[in-house]
Amino acid sequence: MAVILTWCLTAPSVAPAQQSRPHKQEKTPPITQRAVASEPILRNEIKARYVVRQLDLTDEQRKMSEALLDSIMAGPPPEPPLDRIRELMEQMREAQAAGDASAEARVRQELKNLGQTLNKENIFYQELERELPPDKVEQLHAALQRLEHNPSGAVRPIDLLHIVGDLKLSDEQEQKVAELKRKFQERANEIVATFNDARRFQLVRQMMEKLDALLTPEQRSEFHSRVDRLRVDLLPEVKAFDARAAAAKKKESSK
Repeated sequence: MAVILTWCLTAPSVAPAQQSRPHKQEKTPPITQRAVASEPILRNEIKARYVVRQLDLTDEQRKMSEALLDSIMAGPPPEPPLDRIRELMEQMREAQAAGDASAEARVRQELKNLGQTLNKENIFYQELERELPPDKVEQLHAALQRLEHNPSGAVRPIDLLHIVGDLKLSDEQEQKVAELKRKFQERANEIVATFNDARRFQLVRQMMEKLDALLTPEQRSEFHSRVDRLRVDLLPEVKAFDARAAAAKKKESSK
């Protein structure tokens, strides 16, 4: 954590009244099919960077987050508590011998929890929580929860509806958004039956066009800024990540 300590000691203090600022709105390339891809699943460092991208951080908070992640990822892996692992494995054998399914499940869960504490990505989230104010921690939890249900980070039509629902809309706009949502839900069964990345990409583009048409220029700018944070295709590391994932998949299929 030497990098973080140095940063904390030299960084200028942030005034208490300073508010989180969204990313500066820059022109981004049109959304691509990679942004809606259901594979590969985001893991480790790229997942952590994707999560941080979604938080409404001040410049100083973002610098701190990036320095923290770089420090953890560059550091040595944590030492596993071998004595505790051996103890749990012995408890597992005893539970299996006794046919105690409840005890076996409990030990398995404890082993799983122990493994998560040794994962650098999880260590980063734990350390980041300690550095962020409560409202940002809430955003962190929401981003992680979304990835539990959508591990590739794919942009979905429902994501667009959630984002636009957070904007300050007029009554007329809210009615139009509600109608779009109703029509989408009516077709949910049909959509699920034919869903693939190409179909999702088509639906996302159609939904974005319809939402763009009912938003003001200011709302549209904020809407696209929020959507950009969910776009995996905008991550600088995505090409290298995809190449590694494809190589691993090819190796696995050749066994």
